[in-house]
Amino acid sequence: PPACSVSALGRRSSDSILSHDSVMSLARSISTLAFVVSAVVHLGLVQSAGGLLDSCNAFGFVGVSAEECHAITTSVQRTGGQAEKDMLALAFAAMRGECCQ
Repeated sequence: PPACSVSALGRRSSDSILSHDSVMSLARSISTLAFVVSAVVHLGLVQSAGGLLDSCNAFGFVGVSAEECHAITTSVQRTGGQAEKDMLALAFAAMRGECCQ
């Protein structure tokens, strides 16, 4: 049998209501459920603006319309330096990351 300690109340530690394994199983289940709910909510909110198919549609929450986003993207692609292009790529990658969470 596993080693047990005796508490001040005379109960062995292995007699606890929830074992370590059941607590970890419960925590894993709650964590998984939270992840699934979060993913569904994020996907729903982003796709409600059409952001999964076109990231420019998802910048509306910061006041940039899809048309403005497309104009900015076109301008940076034509006249921007490498730093500007990298910054634009980072903005879109971050948006895609948020969309795919």
